[in-house]
Amino acid sequence: MEVLERFIDMLDFIADFKLRRMLIMVVLAATTISYFRIKRTRRKITVEEEDAMIQQIYSKGENGLYPWEADKDDHPSRIQEGSKRISSKWGPRRGRW
Repeated sequence: MEVLERFIDMLDFIADFKLRRMLIMVVLAATTISYFRIKRTRRKITVEEEDAMIQQIYSKGENGLYPWEADKDDHPSRIQEGSKRISSKWGPRRGRW
């Protein structure tokens, strides 16, 4: 019972000094400060920087195209006979809970 009385006394102390409001304000201030600190340190990547990163990672082929640009022909006649069919039911099903 003594522990319960101490707990009740702590709750009364918090209620008397409005410590809860103070804690909420401190948490909100800390969250706001950390948000602006992260926003300031992270910057947007410009188009030139992105192009430079792509040129560092990938190289162009003999025809002057990147690997994802080389073969864009996805006509159904190019599908091989023995290839496995992709079902439309393999992905996540949304709305059917």
